[in-house]
Amino acid sequence: MLPEAVLKIFGLTDPDMVIKNEAGLIHKTYFVMNPKGETRILQRLHSVVHSETCEDAHIITEYARTRGVPVPEFMLTKEGKPWFLCEGSLWRCMKSMPGHGKKILTPDAAESAAALVGQFHAVMAESGYICRGAIPHFHDAPYIFKQCLEVFDKEKGSALFGVVAKEVEQYCALLPKQFLPDDLPQQLVHGDLKISNFLFRGSRATALLDFDTCMTHTPLVDIGDALRSWCNSAGEDTEYAVFDKKIYTAVMRGYLSTASFSSAECGLVPQAFRLIALECGIRFLKDYFEDAYFGWNQKKFASRREHNLARVRGQLNLYEQIKGL
Repeated sequence: MLPEAVLKIFGLTDPDMVIKNEAGLIHKTYFVMNPKGETRILQRLHSVVHSETCEDAHIITEYARTRGVPVPEFMLTKEGKPWFLCEGSLWRCMKSMPGHGKKILTPDAAESAAALVGQFHAVMAESGYICRGAIPHFHDAPYIFKQCLEVFDKEKGSALFGVVAKEVEQYCALLPKQFLPDDLPQQLVHGDLKISNFLFRGSRATALLDFDTCMTHTPLVDIGDALRSWCNSAGEDTEYAVFDKKIYTAVMRGYLSTASFSSAECGLVPQAFRLIALECGIRFLKDYFEDAYFGWNQKKFASRREHNLARVRGQLNLYEQIKGL
């Protein structure tokens, strides 16, 4: 049952319908129809997200939305806040947006989504906004690598380590070679452009979602993350990957139609793609040991560790297919 105080604060008392979304990895998300027949997206947020993060997301989406970028509109409390604290958890509510999710992209859909990313980047480059609630060290690959090394050293010799010793060795050898230069242009970026953070109508991208990971960084991390997510038609629930080069080409065509990349940045796109694949994989490997962060599909896997192990191997397999780009 959803807390009555949460439903009341967002005008959802006595909802006509509540459906839990089972797809999210981090937050608990519910589709709630209010008494007026309007669908709202209600979320109980993971503890990694703070009130400042919610306020950043509200400011960013208001700025982008009023400049023509299709992004969510947050519902505010009577105090004008885009969040509500209840039973030790932060909650927020958004208006639903037209469109549906996609698990597998066509080149046309990928091009449209990439054009939307380019539009978002172009608009936010002009904002000058600095997030107050950005997740510390998100997409900070050298820092993440150092954290993972500490976990691997701690687990060395354990039964868990024995299962993934080969993968640990591979990630430790490969990831540092893909670190991006420190002097690249920086601006506000999205931070998590997996394909589930877009809505579509047919092949047209209708919305960009989820602004909890916004931060100041090179747009290359966004493009690398998009390519990692979109170009692997096998998804993350398997240790195998299927790289679709047609999607890769469509992404670059769409993004460059609305954004401005220097020739140097364009040349670094394949490296950014490899970097984010390995960065995500090593984060899955870290959570394989810690068993604490990423959600897992209980219908396909017996445990979070089993799911993370598949993800770890899947990202390595993707890297092998794209290392020659």
